[in-house]
Amino acid sequence: MRKKLEQDKRERFGGKLPDETKKAQKTPIEQVQKGIETVKTLYTEIRAPGVAKTCFKTCCTFVRNVMKDPENDKFRKINLDNEAVQKRVGKINGGLAILRGVGFEEATDGTNNLVINKVDMDVLKKTEELLKPLFE
Repeated sequence: MRKKLEQDKRERFGGKLPDETKKAQKTPIEQVQKGIETVKTLYTEIRAPGVAKTCFKTCCTFVRNVMKDPENDKFRKINLDNEAVQKRVGKINGGLAILRGVGFEEATDGTNNLVINKVDMDVLKKTEELLKPLFE
């Protein structure tokens, strides 16, 4: 139970996974699916109306922007200090897991940004297919 709570905290607030968890790394699509399941489970329409849909729609927008113009640095970077991003994705358990599954990583320049260095169009397309029916 403690390990699960620590992992949820890392997914929500960022941070590195311990070595034992790294051994069982999931594929990018499995990470996205796990993030989606977490959001759907914790933020039901009864508990928190609209929260999950907003999270999925925002994640899908980030994915679509990268797919539309993968070379544009503006779309390859997400500012986690932005209040709207925090409210829609950052503070939602599983929201950042979806973005990390797609390929977004913490920036190495010391800013509080997520950046995608290696764009995998197949993962982006599959993620869009998974997210689209959840908010329409």
